[in-house]
Amino acid sequence: MPMVMLDVFWRVDPLQFDEEALMKLLPQELIDKYGSGIRSYAKAMNMYDKLGRQGVPPMYNGDVVLFRATEVEPDSDIMAEIYATAPQFKEAWKDVISERSMDNAAFWRQYYPDMEVYNMQAHHMSMLESQHVEKYVEWLDNYLKNH
Repeated sequence: MPMVMLDVFWRVDPLQFDEEALMKLLPQELIDKYGSGIRSYAKAMNMYDKLGRQGVPPMYNGDVVLFRATEVEPDSDIMAEIYATAPQFKEAWKDVISERSMDNAAFWRQYYPDMEVYNMQAHHMSMLESQHVEKYVEWLDNYLKNH
C-alpha cells in the first residue's frame, strides 16, 4: 500500500514562538474580538509538533505519493483585519504560518526521491473539498487495481 500525503507539512525543527509576546502586539480590541481564535490556532500548531510532525520523517519502504496544493492559502477576513490594524503582528506571525509557502515536493524529495507528485489546483485548506477528494479516490482506485 502506498503512503499517500495530502499537502503534508513537516518541521525538521520544532516551532518556536512566544504566544504571549505575539498577543502583546495586538491592540486590546483585537484581543477581545479574536484572541481566543489566535490562541487556539497557535496551540494547534504546537500540538501538531508534539504529535510527531517534526524531526526527520520516518523512512517508508514503498511507493510514496504527494498530492500537492499549488495555491497559497488566502488570509481569512479576520487575519486581513488583524494585519491591517497591527502590521507588526503579521511579521511575528509569519513563523507560525511559514509552512503555507513551503515547497512540500522539494522538502519530501529529500527523504523520498522516487516519490510521485500530483499538483492540485487547490490550497492546503481546500484540498478536502469534494472535487479534489474525487481525484484522490480515483487515483487510489487505479493504484489498487494495478498493483
